[in-house]
Amino acid sequence: MNKARRIKWSVVLLIGLFGCSGTSTSATDLDGGVVGDLVVDGGEILDLVEDSQVGDLFGDNAPDVSDEPDVSDTPDVSDEPDVSDEPDMSDESDMSDESDMSDEPDVSDESDVSDEPDVSDESDVSDEPDVSDEPDVSDVFDAGDLFDVTDVEFDAGPPVTGDATILGELKRWHRLTFLFTGPSHAETDTAPNPFLDYRFTMTFTSPTDASVVVPGFFDGNGSGGTGARWQVRFRADEIGEWTYLAHFVEGPDVSIDLSPDAGNPTAFDGGTGTFIIQETDKVAPDFRATGGIIYADSHYLRTQDGERWIKGGADSPENFLGYAGFDNTIDQPGGANTAGLNNGVHEYAPHIPDWSPGDPDWGDGAGRGIIGALNYLGSQHVNSIYFLPCNLGGDGRETYPYVTPDDLLHFDLSKIDQWEIVLSHAQTLGIALHFVLNETETGNENLHDNGSLGVERKLYYRELVARFGHHPGVFWNIGEENDYGDTKQIQFASYLRAQDPFDHPTSVHSNLNQLEAQYAGLLGDVNFEMTSIQMNPAYANDFTETWRAESANAGRPWAVMLDEIGPAGTGVTDTNSVQIRKQTLWPGYLSGAAGVEWYMGYHSLPLGGDMRCEDFSTREEMWVATWVARQFIAGLPLEDMEPADELLGGQNGQVFAKPGEIYAVYLPNGGTATLDLSGEEGNWILRWYNVTLGTWSTSYIVEAPGIVSLGTPAFAGDVAATLTVDETGPPSE
Repeated sequence: MNKARRIKWSVVLLIGLFGCSGTSTSATDLDGGVVGDLVVDGGEILDLVEDSQVGDLFGDNAPDVSDEPDVSDTPDVSDEPDVSDEPDMSDESDMSDESDMSDEPDVSDESDVSDEPDVSDESDVSDEPDVSDEPDVSDVFDAGDLFDVTDVEFDAGPPVTGDATILGELKRWHRLTFLFTGPSHAETDTAPNPFLDYRFTMTFTSPTDASVVVPGFFDGNGSGGTGARWQVRFRADEIGEWTYLAHFVEGPDVSIDLSPDAGNPTAFDGGTGTFIIQETDKVAPDFRATGGIIYADSHYLRTQDGERWIKGGADSPENFLGYAGFDNTIDQPGGANTAGLNNGVHEYAPHIPDWSPGDPDWGDGAGRGIIGALNYLGSQHVNSIYFLPCNLGGDGRETYPYVTPDDLLHFDLSKIDQWEIVLSHAQTLGIALHFVLNETETGNENLHDNGSLGVERKLYYRELVARFGHHPGVFWNIGEENDYGDTKQIQFASYLRAQDPFDHPTSVHSNLNQLEAQYAGLLGDVNFEMTSIQMNPAYANDFTETWRAESANAGRPWAVMLDEIGPAGTGVTDTNSVQIRKQTLWPGYLSGAAGVEWYMGYHSLPLGGDMRCEDFSTREEMWVATWVARQFIAGLPLEDMEPADELLGGQNGQVFAKPGEIYAVYLPNGGTATLDLSGEEGNWILRWYNVTLGTWSTSYIVEAPGIVSLGTPAFAGDVAATLTVDETGPPSE
């Protein structure tokens, strides 16, 4: 069978039995529940999308479909608390003598990466059997032996007309795939190059007459082999009838040309149609329930449903996609030490038990480690993950979207389809995708076009946007600790944003504690909405307050994200979560940071670190602490609050305030303190918050105006509190 998208022959046979035709139908199981959307063309099934599980239909007699990477049937996470109000962190002590986080220390007692086992005997994707070799469905099994077909019903769903085959649920914020048949090619063809010498885009017009142009891409035969499939992935944000118009042109390097008049029309150019979008049926944190993460002209991001979104994520391993279960994922020589990883790539074996039946998978359980890892992170309310889609010439050197590491103009179709399976699953769990487009090492910074904006970089950006930009929860990061300078950073971001129809928030990662050099020249630029700060722990308060103020003064307030917390060799471990909580987590969030991601330092297995983390549960104390902090700030009017640390007396700490309404306080050392309420009057309600357990104390009354004592906290150790104005008047006797 083909590598990535094996057809579920059981369902194909169902279609054959019922003789259905049309654009899409939905099957119901024997109890009347919807099994899924079956996309049919002239009686032949083309794909099975969203919510379908053959096992539900066939029970114990289900045919083996473990090779099918179904991404829609994730475990129900509807009871996941709302993650829209996440805190951010940013105070770090000056540790300028720390080595840069990108410089992996030499571990002399560990085997050199060059000694990694030879994996050259891995089968090449070019050996993939042609789709024409698929078995005839009549040879598979007799469905009549399995169940009574008279009990199965089909529902045509919302009406669809036009030239494209549409895959997916026609619901708001869900992925829709528009398929056309065009020129047939192999992924390695050069004259013409199917990635470079054709440009496929589609214009979608909404019920309110808003239009958006979405880039498409070459998909071979849908399984990594030679074929004529061309597709666009789209996410509709309005309910009602949409129209589409396909544009398909050919010409040298036309795919990366932003001129609307470039190229010569060919094949299915001019294809049109309509479709009707219904309301989503998903529940948060699934991004299909909330819509995309968007810039809201404030220091906090929001989802399209209007809810605030605050980040609390994982910054390691940066080579998250360097996973053994993906096709053609081979650790290249010359990178940093990855001793302990089999063949230098991740397996995430400790998380295989976190995979559940019904979760996506492919091959003989090839996806279970990485899918289980995402399931674990989702269970800990982690809502973002930082990763490099290409680290050739950098530290890891095993993650790249290309057929070969020395050809940057041809993409490995089956591998990046497997990436899509995993990244789609992350989105159903509410985990945002932080694409870091370059590494700081010179070999990676200069990998594309010797560090400039040329054919290679443009194609790299376009392919990532076309294949993954439809996801609602996406951030683009121009590069890790990059040395491109302001002019190139703006040039790169401008081209990326010109290709991206969904306006995903964009940032650039800073060098360690060197924020002025990284960000001063980008203030006010329309291509950037947030920071991505690398720093030592005790700078959270200072850096957050500084860059909130600087960006607001420039007329474009940034969401301050603290994305790599040092020291370089340490990061977050299994023993220092209390220290990081006191120095970074709470000071960052209560200084106005919009998010944090936890970097894991350099550590050998089994703990693992930035390159070698196999078990995310090794940092569970930090995931718990972050979730507890996010719950505290979830109900605060953050957009209207400002840092007011000067109001705190008796010790150092944080105050985040909306005068006249609420004060949020953090005391890293616990104990007594005072708060200056000279500008207030009346009674205020004081409640203490346990930063370890996430529990609240009973209420106390504090009387303003004046400098008031907060008394003895209800909980030992570092502690938080809120003071809210008492609008009910004095308590009754």
